[in-house]
Amino acid sequence: MAATQVHIIDPCAGGMVVVMCEDGSRVLFGASVHGCTHNDIAQRLFEVLEDGQIDYFIHPGVEPEGRVDLTAINEFFPIKACVELAGKDIAYPQSYLDFRGSREVETMEIDDVLGFGKTSIRLIGAAETRIIGGQPRRPVALHVAHEEDEDTVNAVVVLGATGGGDWRDAEALGADPAKAFCLVVDGRHPLDIVITTGDRPDVGIDHLAAIAPSTIVMGSAPSGAQDPLRGAARALYDLFTRQTGDGHGVVEIGAEWLGLIIDGSTLRFDREPRAVPQAQNQAG
Repeated sequence: MAATQVHIIDPCAGGMVVVMCEDGSRVLFGASVHGCTHNDIAQRLFEVLEDGQIDYFIHPGVEPEGRVDLTAINEFFPIKACVELAGKDIAYPQSYLDFRGSREVETMEIDDVLGFGKTSIRLIGAAETRIIGGQPRRPVALHVAHEEDEDTVNAVVVLGATGGGDWRDAEALGADPAKAFCLVVDGRHPLDIVITTGDRPDVGIDHLAAIAPSTIVMGSAPSGAQDPLRGAARALYDLFTRQTGDGHGVVEIGAEWLGLIIDGSTLRFDREPRAVPQAQNQAG
């Protein structure tokens, strides 16, 4: 495999992706089915994985709405081991703890990198659990890089359920910013990356500047939703990506399955159209 592939399995939130690493390893991140049914997710995994095993599963750190049944996924695509980001008093949802069971768990420190040939994977998150909405949570984001050599690196960041407050906490650890050419944001909450506080939201561009994406992929919106924040996000991200160099600007996921193909010099898209009525039904 000459490139690294990031297949967006959940087209609405970008809350579930499969990374096909350069050496053939498979990494599943997230557990969301926003915009799809469980059967749609299973079918898409068959198309991407061709009935193969999943080497690592990385939980997003929170209990997503509309989560998939990982046990059912594992029946078709055996998941060998789990990866977790180290931290203090991290609270995981019980459903994940039940699934993890006696599986092997590889714990990563904030500066650790998993290497799979030319593919490198990092996890980004705060040092400890925070209470948000009365519930403990520590969301993590996925950083996937393809490195041809020291001077030629291309990367994608999948935000998962993280928001600006989470990135602020992660930055306080002193870790290097996770630079990436491409950023994948939740189509239901497209401005989360720049909203930095809870009860009194402040919007800033610092977290975008730290990542410096020239391409931003925005997940599809729920059917019939008229969210003014989506229009604001589109305008902000379009302006930002024009200022950060050559790229694809803002790419919105529509009636299609989308894969990102990355190597040391390019980022290209693998689009597989779906029937429009089906896409509208799925996005509800």
